[in-house]
Amino acid sequence: MGDRGIPKSWRQMNGYSSHTYSWINAADEIFWVKYHFITDQGVDFLTQEDADQLAGEDGDYHQRDLYEAIEGGDFRVGRSRCRSCRSRRPRPTDSTRSI
Repeated sequence: MGDRGIPKSWRQMNGYSSHTYSWINAADEIFWVKYHFITDQGVDFLTQEDADQLAGEDGDYHQRDLYEAIEGGDFRVGRSRCRSCRSRRPRPTDSTRSI
């Protein structure tokens, strides 16, 4: 198990892109963008024992949880915030850095 544990559901974990994308606006300005998906539903984790039990009994737990939440209307439409890289340090394509 990692330092952050095993996510209780895909809805209760943050996500980060490892790639950097270039966006170009109508004025032909380029912006370097990395995606950060931050949960509004709170971060929660399983114990190692619970995760072991789920893996043996219900391998589709995470996928079904997400599907059932969407079907039941229990989801949030995300917000978007974009940060541009005005300088070249750190390199905007460096996946080890947050820009």
